[in-house]
Amino acid sequence: MPVITITDHLGNSTEAEAPAGAPLSRAVYTSGAVPAPPLCSGIGRCGLCRMRISPAPVPHADDLAFFSPARLQQGWRLGCRHSVSDGLRITLPHIPPVQSATRPAKTTGQLGLAVDLGTTSLHWAAVETAADTLSIVAQGQETNPQMGAGSEVMSRLAAAADPAVRGRLAALVKSRLAALTDFLHRETGQPVTSLCVAGNAAMTYILLDLPVEGLSRAPYRLDYRGDETVRLCGTAHNTDTPLPPVYIPPVYIPPVPAPFVGADISAGMAALLCDESAPPPYPFVLADLGTNGEFVLALSPAHSIVTSVAMGPALEGIGMTHGSMACPGAATAFSATPLGLVPAVLDAQGIPVVSPPASLRPADIKAGGMAAAQSIRSISGTGYLSLITVLLQTGVITPDGQFNTQPSSVAGRRLARAVVHDSPQAPTQGACLRLNASVTLSARDIEEILKVKAAFSLAFERLLCEASLSPADVRRVFLAGALGQHVSPADLETLGFLPRGLAQCTTAAGNTALRGAMHMLTRHHCRTRAAQWSAGAIVADLTSDPAFTTNFMRHMRFS
Repeated sequence: MPVITITDHLGNSTEAEAPAGAPLSRAVYTSGAVPAPPLCSGIGRCGLCRMRISPAPVPHADDLAFFSPARLQQGWRLGCRHSVSDGLRITLPHIPPVQSATRPAKTTGQLGLAVDLGTTSLHWAAVETAADTLSIVAQGQETNPQMGAGSEVMSRLAAAADPAVRGRLAALVKSRLAALTDFLHRETGQPVTSLCVAGNAAMTYILLDLPVEGLSRAPYRLDYRGDETVRLCGTAHNTDTPLPPVYIPPVYIPPVPAPFVGADISAGMAALLCDESAPPPYPFVLADLGTNGEFVLALSPAHSIVTSVAMGPALEGIGMTHGSMACPGAATAFSATPLGLVPAVLDAQGIPVVSPPASLRPADIKAGGMAAAQSIRSISGTGYLSLITVLLQTGVITPDGQFNTQPSSVAGRRLARAVVHDSPQAPTQGACLRLNASVTLSARDIEEILKVKAAFSLAFERLLCEASLSPADVRRVFLAGALGQHVSPADLETLGFLPRGLAQCTTAAGNTALRGAMHMLTRHHCRTRAAQWSAGAIVADLTSDPAFTTNFMRHMRFS
């Protein structure tokens, strides 16, 4: 098998074996040598897999969009556009990890580790398992270490179809869980004695190193249903260069009710159903806004309809022209003022800071009022939703997602001055809105958000149809996931994600999967509630509907 040499930005080198012809980005970022950045599934859009390759291959067309002639001459390429061959030497630039954590507090009680294993992100919280009330000792979030194999479910499953690759992907997460338990033990003085890992079905299968054929092609089937405690000791098998063995305490896997409605949703439902202080009113909807959108229409404690739909990583900022997960310099919201477009940008502490409109000069206003956006380095998922909402309301974007350079409103005409074509900041993107010298909103970005909107609103419509309900019958909508904690329900209604009138009864429920996993560690009756709920869930399969494509295209409008 070919051997490549990987050198990080500090000069540390590692040799790794990889199949000949495999994408270099996958080989590098599943090797365990370096952490994976939030990549775009090998579609040549994010540029985060840039690497210096020696000997340098012939540049791909996408390389030309990201690198100057001088950099190309030096051997810089996109790893996703080139393949493994024996003897390649790879040098990586420094890409700061998307990672944050609170400092653990000292404790005298035994610890449990709750984990929300998402396709792109890993969220965790350490709790005292014997405490009378939920006591969080520390918590954090980071990129899923499997990102080198794709940023969305289907690309991850395609990679995991190879048992050797699947074993490697499982080992990457096991190693990270082991590192977290060791870290918590050192910092708190107490061992982690149990874990609960709540992930979608694909992430659960890969973690347990189970065959993924049933999830990879229609008709989809579920061969594993969770609701059990497992041991994850050991490491990858069937690999020539396995990662070091690890030890992980016993892990509880919540119920998996359907092929693409996973343990994360069971944990999320447990968080809602076990909340005696504020029991949810029926009927309600739980919508988890991840790369795989998972939806529950709960009609009663024992009767629910569930469905799922591929949404992609756009709402996490991944794969967008200048998108990113939430980090310093990322714009998370926008507003239109008489002086122009004003963003809220995360500072070094992760707090959104709004640039004062008064900082705009007359020349800035004439140019489109973008001076307040100078601090933007990237745009988060909520930032894209907010920006597109403002542009839709001012007429700069039409309901079918096209730029309109002659909107009827004064504010719209001012903002439309920043619409340019074939911008050097967004090569090959066509028309785009220039936010500052380096950040743009491209027509392709708008199309990606429109696809996500169509998937979301179609799934919502199907659930209501299955139950013969109208939007007015829904008493509460819970938006789950990291995005669901920050997104504006009003924006979702304006863009057409939610039926009109539902924004007022929509609640940002935050990370319900992580909260439910914490409850399952400390209140074991929540496991029983989740198992009972899962057993009574009815699956509405969107993909088996012959009219799926027609209905999807019907929803491809912001309305």
